[in-house]
Amino acid sequence: EFSGLDFLRLAAARLEGSGLPAFAIGGIQLANVTEVVRSGIRRVAVSQALWRSQSPEDDAKRFVELLTT
Repeated sequence: EFSGLDFLRLAAARLEGSGLPAFAIGGIQLANVTEVVRSGIRRVAVSQALWRSQSPEDDAKRFVELLTT
């Protein structure tokens, strides 16, 4: 399991209703972004995933799909 999910759940719970944005940064990949969103965090930084991708445009489109459905 993605090791930071417990932290993300805690952060999402504490920030709920505050109006403050929360971002998950570091280690976000197509393989775990759904779990991150389920934790309550809706914003992610995925620069490393796209930088290392063989198809960054396709992966960016997939991230958008996963984050908006």
